[in-house]
Amino acid sequence: MVIEIREIHDGEERVLLQLVRDVTADEAEGSDVGRILSLPDSVLLPMLRERLVLVAAEEGRPVGLVCCQELSGHDGEYAFVQLLAVASGYRRCGIGRRLVETLAGRLQSAGRAAYLVADVPAGAKVALRLLERSGFRRSHLLHKSNTTYFTCRLHRALQPGCRWSSAWTCRFNYVQTWVRARVRERYKGSSSGFHTFFSRLKYRLRKARYAPAQRCTLERIRSRKKARVVFFASCIPMWKYQYLYDLLVEHPAFEPYIVLSPFVHFGRGQQQSDLEQLRAYFDARQVPYVDFQIDGPVFDVRRELDPDILFYPQPYLKCLTERHRFKHFLDRLLAYYPYGFPTHSGSWTFNSQFSNLAWRLFYSTDVYLQNARRFAFNKGANIEIVGYPGADDFQLSEVHDPWKPVPGRPKRIIWAPHFSINARLTSQSNFLWMADFMLWLAEEYAGRVQIAFKPHPRLRTELYKSEEWGPEKTDRYYARWASLPNGQVETGPFVDLFRTSDAMIHDSASFSVDYHYTRKPVMFVSRDIEEYRRVVLSRFGQQAVDLHYIGRDADEVRRFVDEVVLGGNDPMRPSREAFYRDCLLPPHGKTAAQNTLDCMLAALFG
Repeated sequence: MVIEIREIHDGEERVLLQLVRDVTADEAEGSDVGRILSLPDSVLLPMLRERLVLVAAEEGRPVGLVCCQELSGHDGEYAFVQLLAVASGYRRCGIGRRLVETLAGRLQSAGRAAYLVADVPAGAKVALRLLERSGFRRSHLLHKSNTTYFTCRLHRALQPGCRWSSAWTCRFNYVQTWVRARVRERYKGSSSGFHTFFSRLKYRLRKARYAPAQRCTLERIRSRKKARVVFFASCIPMWKYQYLYDLLVEHPAFEPYIVLSPFVHFGRGQQQSDLEQLRAYFDARQVPYVDFQIDGPVFDVRRELDPDILFYPQPYLKCLTERHRFKHFLDRLLAYYPYGFPTHSGSWTFNSQFSNLAWRLFYSTDVYLQNARRFAFNKGANIEIVGYPGADDFQLSEVHDPWKPVPGRPKRIIWAPHFSINARLTSQSNFLWMADFMLWLAEEYAGRVQIAFKPHPRLRTELYKSEEWGPEKTDRYYARWASLPNGQVETGPFVDLFRTSDAMIHDSASFSVDYHYTRKPVMFVSRDIEEYRRVVLSRFGQQAVDLHYIGRDADEVRRFVDEVVLGGNDPMRPSREAFYRDCLLPPHGKTAAQNTLDCMLAALFG
């Protein structure tokens, strides 16, 4: 028997899919593999065409396959083994192991992944032995709630220095998750205490490890009376550091730098677009920056700049490329401006790894501090209240009109849909039912209304992945908005767009506060606003959304346009004015940037 390991051939997708279903049908029930195989052929066939698939063939006939998806995770780029199957008559011949070894060899030689991940039913002893003989280590035991199903997750390191190359790390993780899974099974979900215990333990260990190094960084700054500061810029809508950067440039105690680093979870096209907008923005202001090339080497911030303080665009570990993630700079001073107000509920915002280990979090309102004292392990000890940096944009910058010239100056309405097209909550997912209606509205109200389509930066990426939409339909839709005489697509800065508009329709939690800086009428779209308020929003977010007109369906959206925007009947205006005065202006009568600079000087130099 001569078995050849090769790439998939055109037209083999259905044969391979049937092979996987025949082999794994019995053992996949309730598992992630079972969930994948339950998807329709219209989804699975493109998956086999688009992802890395290796086939084991005898005389050209497929007898096994391995399929993996290349992703980005906490510990770098990795490949997730989604499907691994060998025909029944060809098992125990080393074919599965050859498939895995060939896959690992290709990824390793190409430098495309730091490690491999595989999920296997805990009872599938043959599959577990196969993977362990191929260099995998058990790292997690996962239990699906309200079931008797356990999944064993395995890792195999492909690059030196990978976290999963450590047998101790894998074993520690496995024991931790084993305890958690067994407790959850025994006590039906009461393992939250164990989760909190292990999370707190990790925080204390990291704090003990990095606190001395952070003190050394602080002493180094004080000894030379100067701090080297790096700002990561990922996209224009989340770039909130311009006024702070301008102040640091003029101050003798700081040496600031801007480093471009797009969000890795955005699609390649979106990343390129974000980089082009950032370059144009900084070039227009003659601000120097370190560029980013998607296909080129990643700039080594630590080696080239040796920063003391690093400001991140988001407080999440895996938002940036591996070399720029904050886990590599825990010995330095990490800082963060929020790109929006605290509108979401839940402890994860305030008790993340970044939030607990950062040097300073420069927040906009006492709401953050109250929640951090409630949820965070460090009780908000690193929080400074400085005001919202977006307020500086509305107060300080010159106004530039980004709207398309239209005869007669009709009313200008922004439509800003969120990217959550597949949200679990129906109250969050609105774009799909609004897409055609908003185009109709723009055409029906031509001459009276001008609409700017302002999608979330991630919406195009999510539509590309949608079975219903896909790249071709998505691009046509965006192009149609751009071609309308009274329509346009806006993907850049939003401040000038907001200030020169007359109203906005949206379903973005962050915009629910930002647009109140204009004090103009605004509608929040949600098919179940009570569910959205209860499940998604914080108390502050609820307060902001309650100052919106609510659009539950197309009729209410149209009524808002007719009565409020065109008719001028705006009874909520006094309440919005009061909210602006009481909640949105930075403290101390200064800008948010100036308040931040004052806090930095006090913390660094006393």
